[in-house]
Amino acid sequence: MEDWALHGMDCYDHEGLQPALQVMRQLKDFVRLSEERAIGSVLDEEKGVLSGFLQGLSGRSLKLEASDRIHTDTETLFLPSILPPQSI
Repeated sequence: MEDWALHGMDCYDHEGLQPALQVMRQLKDFVRLSEERAIGSVLDEEKGVLSGFLQGLSGRSLKLEASDRIHTDTETLFLPSILPPQSI
């Protein structure tokens, strides 16, 4: 609860009242995302390792971007922003 309240106050400080109210109304989403982050892998935190691994596999560098589904356009590999442990 403390993290949710702090996130709401930070949102208010940086973005204003309406975005902060939206954060406060979405407690269930905040809890779900917090749990996923605690047990899953966050793409932004793993990009360095993944980029090197992908270059080793493909022989060239690929961009990594967040997306709702896993796919590629041969230049970019699109992955979810949070990978749950069962998909790793």
